[in-house]
Amino acid sequence: LPKHLFTGYLQFLKERDSGFAELIKNEIGTRAPGLGGNFTFASITMMVDAVQVGEPLSENVYKHWSEFTEKMNKSSPSNAAQVIAQSKVSLDAYRVEAIIDSTLASWFASNGLCLLVILLFTQNIALSFMVMVTIILILFCLAGLLFAIFRMAFGPIEALGVSIFIGLSANYSLHVVHSYHHSKSNE
Repeated sequence: LPKHLFTGYLQFLKERDSGFAELIKNEIGTRAPGLGGNFTFASITMMVDAVQVGEPLSENVYKHWSEFTEKMNKSSPSNAAQVIAQSKVSLDAYRVEAIIDSTLASWFASNGLCLLVILLFTQNIALSFMVMVTIILILFCLAGLLFAIFRMAFGPIEALGVSIFIGLSANYSLHVVHSYHHSKSNE
């Protein structure tokens, strides 16, 4: 199909078949309304029949499509537009992975900082480690309650809630240990 006839042919197919018109409505973008002006993007919508084996389906599909797009971009001509795989499933997998990674990284960083603060105020290694063990046990109890008993998915709200809950428990534990350390009682 010659390049100069492409837009006219698409218009013809849209007028002839309303199903085709609906199908490509969001698949081709131009600078002007309809199919007028220069093309800005073209996309292809595909239905994927994916089998879930081992890891969660969204992560599996995300990984395979990322590998496919990388392979296509390497084999395409240098002046061709890049292939990008986008879908709700792959974006959800990316978000879940990012939430879990950032939550774990911030948890380890905050626990390290908490240990330093406790050591600074109490200047007692044994008490500092007792507080850290307490915080870790509180996290295990909370995680067991949320994820094993209530079977909640780990999303942004849960990450925020767990962070706040663990932060409050660390604050309380720190104050209890600090008071114990400075008490005058021999009991």
